[in-house]
Amino acid sequence: MKFRFLVVAAVVLFCSALSHADSMDSFVLTGSVYTWSWTLPAAPAAGDPNWLDHNPPGIFGFSGIDVMTQGPAGFGVGVATSHDLFFESVNSFELGCNSMCGQFIRPTFGAGLYSGGFENPFFLPGTYISLDGKTTLTITAIPEGSQLAMIAIGGLGLLAALKKKFGAPALAYKTSC
Repeated sequence: MKFRFLVVAAVVLFCSALSHADSMDSFVLTGSVYTWSWTLPAAPAAGDPNWLDHNPPGIFGFSGIDVMTQGPAGFGVGVATSHDLFFESVNSFELGCNSMCGQFIRPTFGAGLYSGGFENPFFLPGTYISLDGKTTLTITAIPEGSQLAMIAIGGLGLLAALKKKFGAPALAYKTSC
């Protein structure tokens, strides 16, 4: 019986390592005037929502992504607005506003922002500084909630099994008459 709890806990922990939803990455681009933030799949592919394949001015990109803009008061600041994002190369992209906000930026970085080809890019979490030193891009992986829950359930099962195996003996109660 005790061994069964350990096996169940081990299976749950193993399955949690294998199961995952589509991973998402958080992007924060800080320029000299504005700061933009958005999320994208960590490994986007053709067929993903908003995916653009081989469209000028870039190799691949996204159309109509919601971007939050922070900065001086103006149109599009403090609200999510629709932007297009085109990757022109592994270390350069163009972010432009689809509406009247007029926001546009084209930073170039010294390091690659993704690995793999344009057919199957995988964004690389990290902090990147543009070649001119005026722009910083931070890519952060967003933890997957379902995977964290599975690990917690497996951990609780493991703790229960260890408590049962190594826990204190049952307390004996004295009754007096």
